[in-house]
Amino acid sequence: MPEQMTVEVFLARLKAQGVSNSNHFALVCPMCGTPQSIASLVRAGATPEWAEDMIGFACEGRLTDAGPWPSSSDRSTKARARRRIRGCDWTLGGLFKIHELEVLTPDGKEHPRFRIATPRQARALERDSGAPAQAAAE
Repeated sequence: MPEQMTVEVFLARLKAQGVSNSNHFALVCPMCGTPQSIASLVRAGATPEWAEDMIGFACEGRLTDAGPWPSSSDRSTKARARRRIRGCDWTLGGLFKIHELEVLTPDGKEHPRFRIATPRQARALERDSGAPAQAAAE
């Protein structure tokens, strides 16, 4: 069963990542393990508005046509090469429910989300984006 948390707890955990602003709050795709943020989704080709809708729900590989993630048992050269490409085509809107987190809204609805990245993952993603290093502003 996925971990459940309120919107308030979700936002507090994102803020605890220690990134410069909310565009760098990071979540991790449950299929390929790619940490991503609004900023990384925009770099991959989303508009800022689209990135806000996608974050934590659809992998950024959907924007780059990265394709499906190979199974863990696939040891082929092609699969190894594919794993070096960032992202995959996963979305939480499909039939399979592999998400690890649900955010509970005040109206009682459960919203599946990618898991929250560790502070280290979030800061590394921000650093790799070329964003200036700063203390968390939000």
